[in-house]
Amino acid sequence: MSVIWLSVLLISTLALFFGLFFGLNYPEILDHEWPATTCTLVNAKIPSRYCCEASQCNQLCINAESGLPKCDSIISRLNENYDPLACAADSGQCPPTGSTCDGGVDNCNSCCSICEACTTTCSGDPQTCTSSCTTYPCACQWGCDNSYHSNCIISCPNCYSVVLAYAYRTKSGSLEIVTQSKDFKQNKNKAGTFLNDHQLNATSPCRYNPHDLSQIDFDISYTGWKWAITSVFGIIPLAVVLLVCIFCYIRYRKNRPSRREVLHMEPLPATSVQHKNDGRIGV
Repeated sequence: MSVIWLSVLLISTLALFFGLFFGLNYPEILDHEWPATTCTLVNAKIPSRYCCEASQCNQLCINAESGLPKCDSIISRLNENYDPLACAADSGQCPPTGSTCDGGVDNCNSCCSICEACTTTCSGDPQTCTSSCTTYPCACQWGCDNSYHSNCIISCPNCYSVVLAYAYRTKSGSLEIVTQSKDFKQNKNKAGTFLNDHQLNATSPCRYNPHDLSQIDFDISYTGWKWAITSVFGIIPLAVVLLVCIFCYIRYRKNRPSRREVLHMEPLPATSVQHKNDGRIGV
């Protein structure tokens, strides 16, 4: 029974070992086969863009107004057609914000309608009265279906990314220019710090993909924790094999009869020896 469990453990750990090796380590081995070269930073900039989003969506599943456009379609159109630089030069080129849109079906436990409450305040002599109205969720249903849509407002904050251009030469001597970008969402300060850490004309050792010259990799070292994990699960199968061998050897020694038992079990040969002594025969 123990051999069966050890065999199952061996198969499981071997499967895990090969899964980790080909999932974590083998891609690194392939990357390290890329030719080594030197990359020089030739250009760096922080372009801004609009990253419009649906915000202030109601949290009580208040049904969106009928006929509102879908938020996703509006956001996609605004991000593609408007640019912060054009907006800064001409206010007519700024994206329209503050409009409401249909944020889609809400998966909620309660659905509410919108009610309006108005109050009238009078003061002075003669009296002058003013009225004010507010909206609030009402007629909420518990355990309702998912037919209610969220009502959202479109906003378009600025987002920033750092674009770096690197130049390198291949083994054949051709000069290649590759761009890489890192997105920082709305964090302009963090983007500026990242840009300051990458000075123009700085050089770094790198590798390039000979099959796709637009791919470069600055991490030319192996990742220690990946190989450590794979090594652990590589040692376990060896330990299991050793345990199986020891277990089988112990069982073999235990079931094998000893030399004394073998001699005791062997029948003695039937031999008769006649001794002539005073006319008596001895066997």
